[in-house]
Parts: sequence; structure tokens; C-alpha cells
Amino acid sequence: MNQSQIKIDVDIADVLCDPGFDRFTVTELRNAYWEKSSVLNLSKIEARRTVYRQILRLLKHGLLEKISSSENCREHRYQKTEHFRELAIEKKVPLSVNVTDSQDYAESTSSSANDSLKQQLLDRLQGYRVDLLTSLGESEEYEALYEAFPELKSELQSRYDSVRDQSSKILGKVKALEALIAVS
Repeated sequence: MNQSQIKIDVDIADVLCDPGFDRFTVTELRNAYWEKSSVLNLSKIEARRTVYRQILRLLKHGLLEKISSSENCREHRYQKTEHFRELAIEKKVPLSVNVTDSQDYAESTSSSANDSLKQQLLDRLQGYRVDLLTSLGESEEYEALYEAFPELKSELQSRYDSVRDQSSKILGKVKALEALIAVS
């Protein structure tokens, strides 16, 4: 990938390229992305995951910077850097290529399509890993609450069981993605 290009979701790029959109929180970017998104039936949770992964990528490449921190990560503010304004952003679009008779064209698009697919799988895997850690933390907290407040056992037990089931499902997704990435 060219140093001056970063793959980014086309709808997020549209929001970020608006000169009036700066000094934002993850939630503000998520809301703007969710309203603009071309993805049908996109939940706010999935929109937040997508936005957060994109923010991490842009921070890593110096295109965004965190300008305020608080104990609540939902209140962190980000702004575009001069580097962001200087660079052309390669917008990530769905993979739909017209079939042609040219073998050279097919070979060149196949390589970039595979790279893009692998990156999408890695992004999805990262999202599931975050979800898994969240579920495990929640289940540990229910255990700690049960130890501290045994009188709440009946209420806490059903919540604990639900979170453990959720953790198992997410772990299954993580394992499936890891296996697929390993063979690709």
C-alpha cells in the first residue's frame, strides 16, 4: 500500500472529509456514519465497532490525534491532523469488479482483493476479540458481585449465565475467523 493512502470506509471518509467535522468523539463520528451509511440494517453497535477500528487505524498512521482524554473512553476527543488534510484517502468500497478478458487485470485485482479481504477478516476478528474481553470482564464482575452480595444470587445468576453463553458464541466466532485467516 502506498504510504500516502489509507484504506477507509467510504462513508466514514465522507464524514471525515467534511471541513466542518473536527474535534469529535467516537459517538459523534458513529452517529454521523450511521446516518450516512450505505450498509442496510447496520446496527449502532456494529457502526461503533467499524468507526472505532477506523479511528485506531487513522491514529496509528498519524492522521488523527487524541486531543482530550478522560477516564470514560467514550468522551475522548479526536481531531484531524495536517497530515490528514494533505493525504489522499483511498476509500474502501465493496469488492465488485467487472469481469474482463484481460488476464493481467484479473491477476492485479486478485492480489488487492485478497489483501482487502484479509484486512476485513482481521478487522472483524479484532472486533470480536474486544467483545470477548468485554463479556469475560462482565462475567467476572457478576462473580465478584455474587461474592459481595450473596442475597442477589437469583438475579445475578441469570445475568451471569446469559453473559457466559454470549462469551461462548463470540469465542466460536473468534476461532472460526482465526482458522479462516490461517488458511488464507
